[in-house]
Amino acid sequence: MIKNIVKDSGSFVYLLKGMRFIGEHKSLLKYSIIQVGITCLNFILSLYFVITNGKMIFDEKIGGAAWLAGEWYLNVLYFVLIIPFFLILLVVSFYLILLISQIIIAPFNAVMSEKVEELYTGRKYKDPLPFFKAVWRDIRNEIIKVLIFLAIFVAQLPLLLIPGIGAVLFSITLVLSSMFTLTFDLLDYPMERDNLKVGKRFAIIRKNPGICFGYGGIVYLIFLVPFVNILIWPVLITSGTLLYIDKFQKKEDE
Repeated sequence: MIKNIVKDSGSFVYLLKGMRFIGEHKSLLKYSIIQVGITCLNFILSLYFVITNGKMIFDEKIGGAAWLAGEWYLNVLYFVLIIPFFLILLVVSFYLILLISQIIIAPFNAVMSEKVEELYTGRKYKDPLPFFKAVWRDIRNEIIKVLIFLAIFVAQLPLLLIPGIGAVLFSITLVLSSMFTLTFDLLDYPMERDNLKVGKRFAIIRKNPGICFGYGGIVYLIFLVPFVNILIWPVLITSGTLLYIDKFQKKEDE
């Protein structure tokens, strides 16, 4: 068990393998452009929302407007607090938009993963569903995943109520669960094509903690960096597909 965990922890190299694979197969770039383009557009919309509505929200909901009409120190407090407020609002809206974007681009992610698998294995995949039903399936699956991931996050919130060590425990479990959910999300596209039930998919990730630490860990660190987590998404889809094929599909073929 320990030996496998150590071996699988090197799965972070699949990010480099994904970059190289896209570079070698220029036909994948069109899917990358669509993915990044949609996510960037959504981010621009979130930025526009913060710029146009941030001050109004601060003034009306927090009562900032009254501070400007008060004593001088309230004026200073207004400008001291409104800057971090804008930053927090931008970060929150950015990550909410990122979740929404993932639902919107789910069909493109599925198609790109399919093309990666075809190029890598030489096996052509034929979707049994008509085009629009397949698109709805991909969006529905992404919505289900987002809801499951949110449920996992909410389930950890009670840890914050534990005196003293609650915040530490919450931070640790949040990092570990994020590694798990990100790994699951990126390997889920080829697992869907293999018609694996949801329980089987979760079991695959759960039984391979080394992949969660190695691959999921580096993906988690990337997702902490704004803008980079937008541009890197096509590489993540590609690397997750290659990792699943090498680690699980080929093992079953043997």
